[in-house]
Amino acid sequence: MLGFSVNQADQSAFMHIWAIVGYLTGLNENLIPANSKKAQQLDTIIKQRQFCTSAHGKELTQSLIEHILKINKTKATANDILGLMRYLLGREIADMLGIESPELPGYKLTIIRTLNLLKSFKPEGNPIHNYQIAYNAFKSRNPELSKIN
Repeated sequence: MLGFSVNQADQSAFMHIWAIVGYLTGLNENLIPANSKKAQQLDTIIKQRQFCTSAHGKELTQSLIEHILKINKTKATANDILGLMRYLLGREIADMLGIESPELPGYKLTIIRTLNLLKSFKPEGNPIHNYQIAYNAFKSRNPELSKIN
């Protein structure tokens, strides 16, 4: 929706890591999708069965919005941020969550997609090296994890 292209290897890696998270948190193994197509099917089924308006959902969403707007250091306005949320979630879900905002103008979506397309041409470097840097930074902020391999 924002112009990102995810290759098959990255999709598989993403599915694998979330399968591990699901397994380690005790998720019923029958609910851990084997691939991205199965994950999209499961997502659709869950939305159809479980998504509905609730006071708790609206309260949690409002809290999240307040936090995002509070820490926003970009030039994006509140309407830009909320409009993007509505666009990504879709009208039906955004309405369920009580996200009130004008629609994000088409030209802004085009700019976002174009920037993401241009970023895709930039070489990413060595993904294993990038992972190690990010993981070491994470561990340094969480010293209790340094005992874990």
